[in-house]
Amino acid sequence: MISEMARVVSANGTIAIVLPTFSSFGEFFSVYWEALHNCGLIDLESEVENLITELPTISEIEQAAEEAGLEDIASWCQIEEFDYESGEAFLNAPLISDFLMAGWLESLSDEDEERVSREIARIINEERHEGEFALTVKATLVVGRKGHSH
Repeated sequence: MISEMARVVSANGTIAIVLPTFSSFGEFFSVYWEALHNCGLIDLESEVENLITELPTISEIEQAAEEAGLEDIASWCQIEEFDYESGEAFLNAPLISDFLMAGWLESLSDEDEERVSREIARIINEERHEGEFALTVKATLVVGRKGHSH
């Protein structure tokens, strides 16, 4: 995405991108691993590791920007927290149900997805101890300028 943005911006133009980076969603990935384990889907536990490691680090994003020919690259990171009153509220939130879960649970059959989702809600409800379940996102803004020679 960064290379395409750099390709289409005019010389001396600036691009900016915000995306989740490594260490985002850790609370969910822990719950997801436990839910897979509890549902007997041990062979899919490695999927959680893939979800964790597929998020880029800040330095990887900056390197991609440099490789795309950008100059004056800068980045800022902020932790964003989304709080949910229950496991059901988490699973039914549009950000989760319509966007994130589609990718997170894509390796599951429809039947397993339903079982694992119920287990995710149960674990969240059990572990939150009447408090909210917090999902944190390490949101990173990267800005760079296209040089004249690119």
